Amino acid sequence: MGKVLFINFPAEGHVNPTVGLVKELTSRGEEVTYYCVEKFRERLEGVGADVRTYEDFLEKELLKNGAGSERPGSDLFKFMDIMLRKSHELYLTILPQVQNEKYDYVINDHMCLAGWMVAEKLGLPKIASCTSFALHADFESPMKKMVPPDKLDEVTRMMDEWVQLIKSEHNLDLSFLKKPSGFFCHPVDMTVVYTSTHFQPNSESFDGSYHFVGPSIAPRKGAPEFPLEDLKGRKVVYISMGTVFNQQKHFYEMCFDALKDLDAAIVMSIGKNTNLSEFSSIPDNFIVKNYVPQLDVLQHADVFFTHGGMNSTSEGLYYGTPLAVIPVSADQPMVARRVSELRAGITLDLGELSPALLRETAEILLADHSYKLQAEAIGASFREAGGASKASEVILEWRHTSV
Repeated sequence: MGKVLFINFPAEGHVNPTVGLVKELTSRGEEVTYYCVEKFRERLEGVGADVRTYEDFLEKELLKNGAGSERPGSDLFKFMDIMLRKSHELYLTILPQVQNEKYDYVINDHMCLAGWMVAEKLGLPKIASCTSFALHADFESPMKKMVPPDKLDEVTRMMDEWVQLIKSEHNLDLSFLKKPSGFFCHPVDMTVVYTSTHFQPNSESFDGSYHFVGPSIAPRKGAPEFPLEDLKGRKVVYISMGTVFNQQKHFYEMCFDALKDLDAAIVMSIGKNTNLSEFSSIPDNFIVKNYVPQLDVLQHADVFFTHGGMNSTSEGLYYGTPLAVIPVSADQPMVARRVSELRAGITLDLGELSPALLRETAEILLADHSYKLQAEAIGASFREAGGASKASEVILEWRHTSV
């Protein structure tokens, strides 16, 4: 039996893929202490984790300051600045709580630098939990697309300052942050990637320390009631812009206009921060909710309009649903490009949307069966990769041989 310290980033798309993994680890005798935010406590305790919480800096800092909420890649500098500051604060919070406890290894989210810092300070082996595409630290292509040219010098200077600060205050070497993708790619013993080699771009370029286990699709406790019977025997279009950057009232109204007379049931999830009363009229063929049981709806959906978050994209493809991807921020443009490359869907530009384009896209994806075949092929690769069970197997095999 091993003792695991799990430190995660406070977002649905980073926590949800780990729920199944934690369940598998605890069922096989591992003791998991899991740091995250309060809203995920019940979900994680339900699969056997000992949950400890920290301040939700995603809600209070990142979203409040609009980091990443504008056009894709428009203010990565602001995002990285906040992330570095909050990582330092989180490190200072967690380290005193765990430094006199005994752990065998640390699993940290690939965006949670604080987790890496804690593990390094304690001299513990590290596993990265990668909820997006895997990146090489020296791989420049994604970063060049995400950082505007006039910000490159500023980003480089900021990284240099943080590397010096952390070295002087904590004697930790963060020089990897100076590499093009070092912010998202920390040096670890193993990386668990929640996608398949088929969906991962350039998967052949990664060494044996990377394990592509596919998405961990686990039923969610406390899912709201939903009239699934109303979807049976009908074409279904599902629309959701995720759980973070989903305040898109203009987009939702555009969907009403585009799809109001489409011979299909249109299910729309608008998130907790958009009030249903803001809409003066909702077409009869729409079912609009603040939150819907996404996994259940996707099993009926014929088309999925999504922001392209890795979690939602993987869930849609897992069930063989063709995608219309409208990237908003973060890694979503990269995910959208991969969906288009594999012809499992169509990528749309949020700034160029119109009711006519939305309608045309829905009709193409409903009529052209080739998109569904490609989505199903990716879904099959996800299932073959093994999911949470495979992830726990490779972790425990590694622990028994290396730790």
